[in-house]
Amino acid sequence: MTPLVHAQDSLIQVREVPFQTPVADQAAPALPDIQLIEKSTQQGLLIRWAPTNPVIWQMGMRYGYRLERQVLKQGVPSGENPFVPVTESPIKPWPLDEWQSIVNDQTPYTAAAAMAIYGERNAGGGFVDIARDEENRLGYNLLAADFDRKAAEASGLLFLEKDTSANTYGLYRIFIYDASSGYASDTTYQVLGFEKPSASPGPVLLDPVEEEHTIQIRWYGSRPGFSGYWIERGRDSIHFERLNDQPFINAVTNLRLDNDLIIYTDSVAENGISYYYRVIGIDAFAEESNPSRFVRAAGVDRTPPSAPAELEIREMQDHALVLNWQIEDQTPDLAGFNVYAATAADGNFIRQNETLLPVDVREFVDVDPDQQKTNYYYVASVDHSGNEALSPVRFAITTDELAPQPPQNLQYQIDSSGRLLVEWDAPADKDIRGYLIHYANEVNGEFAVVPGSYLTHTYFVDSLNLHSLTERMYFYVIAVDWSYNASEASELLEVKKPDVIPPSPSIFSDYRVSEDTIRLYWLRSVSADVESVHLERRADEGPWSQVTDFSDTSTVYMDTDLVEGGVYEYRLVTKDDDGNQVVTPKTLLLSPLRPFYLPEVESFKVELDKESATLQWSYSQADEYSFILYRSIDTQPLQTYKHLSGVTSWQDTDIKRRTTYHYGIKVKGKDGRESRITEIFTE
Repeated sequence: MTPLVHAQDSLIQVREVPFQTPVADQAAPALPDIQLIEKSTQQGLLIRWAPTNPVIWQMGMRYGYRLERQVLKQGVPSGENPFVPVTESPIKPWPLDEWQSIVNDQTPYTAAAAMAIYGERNAGGGFVDIARDEENRLGYNLLAADFDRKAAEASGLLFLEKDTSANTYGLYRIFIYDASSGYASDTTYQVLGFEKPSASPGPVLLDPVEEEHTIQIRWYGSRPGFSGYWIERGRDSIHFERLNDQPFINAVTNLRLDNDLIIYTDSVAENGISYYYRVIGIDAFAEESNPSRFVRAAGVDRTPPSAPAELEIREMQDHALVLNWQIEDQTPDLAGFNVYAATAADGNFIRQNETLLPVDVREFVDVDPDQQKTNYYYVASVDHSGNEALSPVRFAITTDELAPQPPQNLQYQIDSSGRLLVEWDAPADKDIRGYLIHYANEVNGEFAVVPGSYLTHTYFVDSLNLHSLTERMYFYVIAVDWSYNASEASELLEVKKPDVIPPSPSIFSDYRVSEDTIRLYWLRSVSADVESVHLERRADEGPWSQVTDFSDTSTVYMDTDLVEGGVYEYRLVTKDDDGNQVVTPKTLLLSPLRPFYLPEVESFKVELDKESATLQWSYSQADEYSFILYRSIDTQPLQTYKHLSGVTSWQDTDIKRRTTYHYGIKVKGKDGRESRITEIFTE
């Protein structure tokens, strides 16, 4: 209602008792208790203020407003210059009897201000009603003060600073203070100064809105802060008449809110006649601004003609679609028809006719409808003002009995978690609605369709269960066109799942042990995806080493790479075609049988000289064995001759010349086993 709120950004709000050193309160975001503005006029510097709530308004009427001025020192406020009251006593509203001099039929706002201040209060209502009544009274008082300078002066809301010769600018402060009650309002500080008087620029008008028999004039009221407006209209850009008897006020405006978009609606009797409009603002000092720039506007016809009805569509042999319609109550301003088409009921309808169809036309042929999709149409009747009335939407589908080609080049990718991507190449047909995916667990099994709507892209994503007995899945794809014709099935795609389940183990079923062989028997894994079975062996708990791989049918192996007394552990490792492997749950710990006889000595020989015979032999780990030496003379049988331990030679000195000696040697182990006798003769 009042533009004083627009001075808020330039006000300094100080919460203090007057006559103390002012300290700015930066923590309070609320409006100051009193707002202050000024305007330079031919009479002097006009100063206006406005309380921002009913409580301050009541206190101002009771105790009056103290307006004080400080002379600036070199343009800057200084404590050396004291604040001096501009009036001898606080400024209060006039007594009621003094208002009679300014209240008459020609000054409605002075009467409104007097009623707001001295009118009978709502004493019978509740607290909310009383508060609302005081809020309204404050608004009426401020509005009346804005529109009538005498009303502002009589309300104690205006002061004329006539002495503007000494200093151009001064620091003013205004507050309410009553020493007896101790009441004090916030103090508002404002640097005010006299400048060369000039009229305010008018509001900035936006483009008008032309409607049927009405014209909207629009502008933003938040700046430069007018309280009301005069709206003027003319048939040319020079001569204007005022349309409103009272200032036009924005309905949403109040004391503490900036005006937003302001709209004034003018009614015109006849469309098509141009008018010129301008707006004059009224500021808080009841002075008028310069007129705004003018805008030109006219009422326009917004009433559409009758809409087309009975829209029918039929298909020709060449697949062209013929539209027919009727129209009832044809208006005189009917200019013609437009035909609109789209391939979806909620799609973007595009006009099909290059120029407006004549008034007498009731048929239109779409020679190239979309044969791949559903065609939607409506017809619009158009008057000379461009208003359209639309028929109901109708649709048609061209006949299509030709199936599309099947998808090609099916490929897949699958990761270790079972995430599957199937891709294919789309057929060359342009009327593909989508694709259906069929799948089965067996190549000759019953195929099912992946549920859901048609796939509109050329790939399919799924997650497969890897913990199942089926290692493969099979897919094929069918293309479906907009006429629901289905293609033949694509080539079959075999998808091999990542195998995370190891095969069943191969197990030993039997074994045979001899002195020089260990023969192993086993049962092969029953898993169908077994790729290999290999035998591993280790001796004396050493590292495992692979002995050999086996063919798919091998179930026996003979190990001959043995050492007497060696202890061997065997296991079978079964591996499938995905690298999963399993080890025999139970190993075999075997050792070859020991032979009854120890091995005979090797390289047994004798060397004779005149006085002795030297016997030599070799034997593995000879120091672990003892040797029994036999001897006989000439044809006598061998008899035990010597017992030797851990040696491989011995010299016999008990010999005679021209005598034949027969020697024999036997190995004896610590376990009691003996070898056969190895014999040799001397000459």
